[in-house]
Amino acid sequence: MCKPSTPYVHWERCHDVTPEAIVHGATFSIATHAFLYILLCVLMYFMGIMSNLYTFIRESYIPARLRTALQAVSRIPLCTKSPTPHVRVTLPDSGARSAYLPYDGGMHAITADITTLRVDAIVNAANSSLLGGGGVDGAIHRAAGRELLAACCKIRREQLPAGLPVGNAVITPGFNLPARFVIHTVGPNRHRGQTDPQLLAQAFENSALVAAQHHVHTIAFPAISAGVYGWDMAQVAHIGVTTLQKFHELDITFALISQEATEIWLAELER
Repeated sequence: MCKPSTPYVHWERCHDVTPEAIVHGATFSIATHAFLYILLCVLMYFMGIMSNLYTFIRESYIPARLRTALQAVSRIPLCTKSPTPHVRVTLPDSGARSAYLPYDGGMHAITADITTLRVDAIVNAANSSLLGGGGVDGAIHRAAGRELLAACCKIRREQLPAGLPVGNAVITPGFNLPARFVIHTVGPNRHRGQTDPQLLAQAFENSALVAAQHHVHTIAFPAISAGVYGWDMAQVAHIGVTTLQKFHELDITFALISQEATEIWLAELER
């Protein structure tokens, strides 16, 4: 090894490191990095092929009914004392406490993520395109998986080429959701001049009618048209409760995103 005679001697005086050695070392380093890069690209390519192959096999060779059954089985709790469905709710008198409450008929208001509720059907506050969006609509599409979008596209293509009208409702499977069905309805948008309360009542009523037609017993509603659609929460609660109170065969849960909203709905239910 080349060693300088004094601490201050420049390394350029050492003649053991030749230009050829430097070039050889640089070439080896470049070749090594290039090989590793190519190897990484090849591995990523084959991983993509395997992923696509798995998706193809799953979608093509596993019957849809079997896939649905397997998804349902995977969501069944291993230990349960009763077949009665339960949901995790925030109790009105304390936002810090929570409990599991069984459905027992009638109407309820809870603070909960509607995509997590194990009910027969949940209602999606959709837009006319049925292609997903923000808020509850986007959350439901993300939780249900891409099959929900495919089902909505089929409805658009075969039944509703112009989109779902305000106040109407359609139903799809729940796919990856705990709920068996998703009922899509379009509430009125106050910012677009849709201020007729009857339109909002139709959204609640038609959703309940579709549920009854498909033998749904337990159903969860969001606060349709509240929030970004500009409707006051208290008005939505009043219209929702008064419209749905005639559907005695349904066990109805209003799933709200905040404790403040839940208090408004509870006050309406107690009237």
